[in-house]
Amino acid sequence: RDEMIADDSDPEARRQNLEDLAARRPFRNFVYRTKVLGGEIGRVLRVNGKPVFTEAGEFLGYRGTASDITEEIDAEERLKATQAEIERLAQRNASILESVDDGILGIDLNGNATFVNRAAARLLGYDPSELVGEEILPLMAPDLDGARTLYRVLLRLDDPVRDDAASFRRRDGSILPVEYIASPVMEKGHQVGVVLGFRDITQRRMVERQMREAKDAAEAGNRAKS
Repeated sequence: RDEMIADDSDPEARRQNLEDLAARRPFRNFVYRTKVLGGEIGRVLRVNGKPVFTEAGEFLGYRGTASDITEEIDAEERLKATQAEIERLAQRNASILESVDDGILGIDLNGNATFVNRAAARLLGYDPSELVGEEILPLMAPDLDGARTLYRVLLRLDDPVRDDAASFRRRDGSILPVEYIASPVMEKGHQVGVVLGFRDITQRRMVERQMREAKDAAEAGNRAKS
């Protein structure tokens, strides 16, 4: 039977099985893939065997069972490949999210942070580890009413929403002017969370205020001349 075992079968399991056979010992759960014969794809078998002896102790052979577990093994291999691809994509996406200057948060429907990139934590005055798993909206809202508004808006989204005149609160209590875009995370047609991207617009607000003040001053000067 050894000549039927494919070369890519587990060499340690194969060695142990050969030792069991040579010693006339019983064996259980020996798994191997058969060689490709006549164009047929090799199958994966799980074999159990028990030696059979005469009353005089003469070895007659093995009696046992074999189960075809090809589909089970192939499904496990596909699952492992899928998990490896998911992990690869997750690592790549995490690298991308960590490389941007904008803050990015993942929030579940309980308001808990599931992901916080370094930029988001830095803008809010925290370390990412201090925010992940925490109920984040009360921490970042300017006040209680602001937290209620964020809950109402962010956790009941049907489509992405943008706000270019929002404010968040830093850890030290200071106010951070922000522009944010929030997009729902959907699963089977239902929202399961939200991804929130935001950026510091302190300089923009400052420029806008200076432009308004300059305009008001110019209009006041024109009125004085008339």
